[in-house]
Amino acid sequence: MFIVSYGGSVLHTREPRLYVTCSESRMLAEMQQYGVRLAEYQGPGSFTSYLMSRAPSADIEMVSLVAEIPSYLQGRNPASIAAVTRRLAKILNLRVELDSLRAASTRWELEVTSAVEQDEELTEEVRRLEAAYDEELLELDE
Repeated sequence: MFIVSYGGSVLHTREPRLYVTCSESRMLAEMQQYGVRLAEYQGPGSFTSYLMSRAPSADIEMVSLVAEIPSYLQGRNPASIAAVTRRLAKILNLRVELDSLRAASTRWELEVTSAVEQDEELTEEVRRLEAAYDEELLELDE
């Protein structure tokens, strides 16, 4: 299993979206039961893409889990790490202690929110993206 991230339109105040690709199409339905979306990436190839394309000929089953993280931030992101860890624990049926990661995620979100609030233009952009994110969730529930 490969775990990667990319900067997208998700926000530091929202749960990261998780996407999956699988070397075998029959694995996709199983992965979707864990609340991940099918990746629809259309762009330059990566090392992961190359390995994914070669896995079937090597008789290897491969899964890539991709977390969408806020594009306006760089560095360590405890909230995304926590989201991926929770999902992996569920997929792999593992018990994982997450209290310290939850606390780090809360501190991180508060720090980022405080920094964002110092920039009026960024604050407005985050609010716009939050509305779009929330609207997308409502559409998925229909």
